[in-house]
Amino acid sequence: MPQAVVPEHSRPLLEALSGGSTFEVDSHVFSAGDDWLMAIGYPQEGGFSIERLEAALAKAVARTGASDCFVIAPELPERLKAQELDSDVYYTLAADAPTPSALRRHVRRAREVLSVDETREFTAEHRRLWTEFMGRLALPPRIRQLYAGTASALRGPADLRLLNAWDSEGQLAACLVLDYSLPHHVGYILGAHSKTHYVPHAPDLLFAEMKERALAEGKHTILLGLGVNEGITRFKLKWGGVRDAAYHLAQWEAEKDETKELADTVVKMLLSSGTVSRWEFVDSLPKQRECAMLWRLDKNGRTSWIGGSAHFFCCSFENSLRRLFENVDTVLLEGPIDSESMDEVDRIGRQLDEGAPRVIDFLSEEDIRRVERMVYGPEGWWARVSGKAQPRRIDVREVLSTRRQWSAFFTLWTVFLERNGWNNSVDLEVWDTALDMGKSVMGMESLAEQIASLESVPMDRVVKYVKECDFWPRLMESNRKRYLAGDLMGMLGTSAEFPTRTGTIISVRDQRFRERMRPYIERGGAAIFVGAAHMINLRQMLAEDGFTVTRVLPTLKHRFMAWIKRDDTVVLPGNPHAPAFEAAPQNVRSTALRGSAGKAASGPASGRMLADLGARALVPEQIPSYVRAVSNNTLKSCEGFAAWTSPGSLILVAFPAEDEAAEGAFWESEAYLERLDRAVAQALAMPELRRITVLAPVVPAAAPESAVIDRDAWWSIRLPHRPGQKLRNMLRRAAREVSIAAEAWGEEHAALVDHYLKVRTLAPGTRHIFGRVGDYVRSSPDAMLFAARDGAGRLQAMAVGDFSALSSAFYMFAFRREDCPPGVSDALVAELAREAEKRGQTILNLGLGIDGGIAFFKKKWDAFEAMPHLETSWTV
Repeated sequence: MPQAVVPEHSRPLLEALSGGSTFEVDSHVFSAGDDWLMAIGYPQEGGFSIERLEAALAKAVARTGASDCFVIAPELPERLKAQELDSDVYYTLAADAPTPSALRRHVRRAREVLSVDETREFTAEHRRLWTEFMGRLALPPRIRQLYAGTASALRGPADLRLLNAWDSEGQLAACLVLDYSLPHHVGYILGAHSKTHYVPHAPDLLFAEMKERALAEGKHTILLGLGVNEGITRFKLKWGGVRDAAYHLAQWEAEKDETKELADTVVKMLLSSGTVSRWEFVDSLPKQRECAMLWRLDKNGRTSWIGGSAHFFCCSFENSLRRLFENVDTVLLEGPIDSESMDEVDRIGRQLDEGAPRVIDFLSEEDIRRVERMVYGPEGWWARVSGKAQPRRIDVREVLSTRRQWSAFFTLWTVFLERNGWNNSVDLEVWDTALDMGKSVMGMESLAEQIASLESVPMDRVVKYVKECDFWPRLMESNRKRYLAGDLMGMLGTSAEFPTRTGTIISVRDQRFRERMRPYIERGGAAIFVGAAHMINLRQMLAEDGFTVTRVLPTLKHRFMAWIKRDDTVVLPGNPHAPAFEAAPQNVRSTALRGSAGKAASGPASGRMLADLGARALVPEQIPSYVRAVSNNTLKSCEGFAAWTSPGSLILVAFPAEDEAAEGAFWESEAYLERLDRAVAQALAMPELRRITVLAPVVPAAAPESAVIDRDAWWSIRLPHRPGQKLRNMLRRAAREVSIAAEAWGEEHAALVDHYLKVRTLAPGTRHIFGRVGDYVRSSPDAMLFAARDGAGRLQAMAVGDFSALSSAFYMFAFRREDCPPGVSDALVAELAREAEKRGQTILNLGLGIDGGIAFFKKKWDAFEAMPHLETSWTV
């Protein structure tokens, strides 16, 4: 089958629309995020084959660990044909194809009454056109997702442009969204035309302009996309579009352990020939190993685990960690290792105080050259010819001269290890895997405590370690073998002079870790990971605390070596009932590392299908950027409703998207109630679910009599809004006292919120959300803060609005001083309404009634009760 170019080959566009990150496997493009994977089964180079697609899929699934998988391809593998969701055909159009004779007169007449321009900004006029067009036509979900995500996609890295047709009154009659990211092609993404401001043949004029502009920029083909429906297909054929490639979409849930399927794929690849090197395929698979530096902790019938981590390593333990984390709900590490924390550590490490000693001051020229040879590796003509030379990633002399001693050491050691293929970090793999599985992940030390420990690393130990760099390759290999064997004492015996392994640092931190992990391991269901050096003392400490500490022996080789050595440290008895070595069943193989015999119960589906929900939001809890900023929950989908999950609990936002909510009381319809019942049933199937909360206009039928129900309603105003006389008087009064402007979040705003939290009695959940408002404003591209300041520039009040949705704006938060002048709160609402009108939105959602005073404030604005809001919670 010949090669086909499809619009999804534009990786910037794919990232903008899917919200995931892209990568390539054997010329196939993939997009992934959270727990989902999308495969574009049209190779960019070479021909398509089922075997080639299957091999790429196997590698991508193994690489991402995704559970919810999608593929589009010209043909589906036999195993996926039963999972097919949709089929269609791609169409293309040559840019130099002449305008069909039957259309030339229509294009000429449309050009006489319309003006055409090209822009990159999604204005209020575009928003109105999109809302009208989506409300008029019954579009498939995937196409609605494209329309709903247009505004955010235009802000992304793709070279997206809006081709607009304006009538004589400045109204937008038609618009095309085009992608210029591909080198030789223009992608026609979508288009819309207005019936309200109808001009005959406006779309035809834009098609003619699209071809002319594509030719002017050296593009030779226009990718028209899918047929979608009969009307769109007919339009594309009318313009000379030709069928290019078949389109089949399938979805399936990947097994958490796809070892058998992966093995089958490897066998197929070994037995087949083609454009993919079978040995390249095998070599590229992750080097997975079983985690042997792990101990089980038992006390009072409750179990947790503690592992010795490696900050740098050459293998991956992801599969082993995933099996372990199925048995826990909390994961603790030494400290925070998110990107922001790591950036802060790097920043501090680069701040060498004036006059402070530098590592380079204690090294001779020969020492420095020896370190350079070790860090840079082979260089010169022969190294380049033989392919052993690698580009220099750092300047060794600069590192030794400008960084604190601990930062200099870690930087050199890290680059040396990475040059030798040690690109993995067990710490980071634990962090990423636990977060990906929705576990609660915390650090036991603050960043300040970790920096203080690093600052105590003696200069002479760093200098000694750097001077003895000739020993690094042997140390690296010894550590690899002993860590994989779980040989703790052997590993640390070879690296006792590691600069950070001083008695003071280890002993002080051991006690700190012991105290801070105790509440979690006493409760059970926790996994702790600390540097392997800490396990020497912590094993004995935890045994003293009454825990039976049992080393995990994951493979036959590990069990045999423990038996042959008669290792008396495999079980450290912490209570009178601790098993002897011969009688300890967990020594045979830890249940934490066993593969599941059967398929795990499937819970809510992936959150990928809700990627565009923010643009279609009916209530704030449907806006992902807002919920993610104020919580650590993970977005899933239950029957297309947003489900926010955390360990043991789920919040189901059972409101339809804005475009799905029919006129009138949709919550009384039989279709909605049936969908709600299915969504709750799907949510209740989530493994280990302990509590569920359903936000909906009605109480779900599955709620027990013991469920807690809070009743309220959503209040909204229609835009444009014209305030009554009394409200206009208040707004004029406020205008004399304050001026209002959009501002970026700063210390004054944080102080106002902090003061509000101190003087108000609020529920714990409300206090938590209010404390994260700053994170939300900073991270959400469509959140805006409006501040009211008096004549002296003092902050009197502020309000936060969210403008993510196409048709609705949201009044999210408001804070004011006790002595704030009257009418300022109204003035802030008026500013939010003006901003929404400017963007073309038609509804301002003012939020819940909460209490009589807040409801009175909203009624003053002629707000209407848009729909009920019931929060129903119960223990499963």
